[in-house]
Amino acid sequence: QKLLKHAYSLLNQNGKMLIINQGEDEFKIQKQLLKEQGITNYYCEKLNIPFYEYKNERYISVIKKD
Repeated sequence: QKLLKHAYSLLNQNGKMLIINQGEDEFKIQKQLLKEQGITNYYCEKLNIPFYEYKNERYISVIKKD
């Protein structure tokens, strides 16, 4: 929580932060952390990387500071 809050506070107006999670469980926790911080302006999706197969699925979150 502290790291997410601090990183978000460092973003400039309209700045963006990318977070990559491994596996669906970690992704669900990340979304909960964003919710708990009141961060609502973000986009999330499963990340498809055609040239490399990871053991765990990857998910990307793009957070934008208004």
